[in-house]
Amino acid sequence: KEKGCRCGRTKCLKQYCQCFRNDTRCGPDCVCTDCRNDGVHEEERIDAIRHIRMNNPGAFKGTALELEDQEVRTPRGSLRTVRGCRCKRSRCHKKYCECFGAGLRCTTNCVCSDCANGNDK
Repeated sequence: KEKGCRCGRTKCLKQYCQCFRNDTRCGPDCVCTDCRNDGVHEEERIDAIRHIRMNNPGAFKGTALELEDQEVRTPRGSLRTVRGCRCKRSRCHKKYCECFGAGLRCTTNCVCSDCANGNDK
């Protein structure tokens, strides 16, 4: 079994990288190019994790990065699962925002832009 990754153009911020996928940082055993999973570029790494989790909720299964869904009861009484929103222009103040519509504030699971609903990222 190989000890380190050999990433080229992905900067070790994709699921192809075994270190990134297993929530470990690249180390001296890795032979990667332009690595961003080295502990120095944490903001880029966290942003990549958020985007991957939005598109694939099952990503990072079995690691500390596994996405936890929130079960929320709506005002009408039905149960809804909230994973996080990805609003771009609404500033999370419209009913089609997953968080705002459920009566929640945006969290770190959200990938929203210019949020006015609690995500100060």
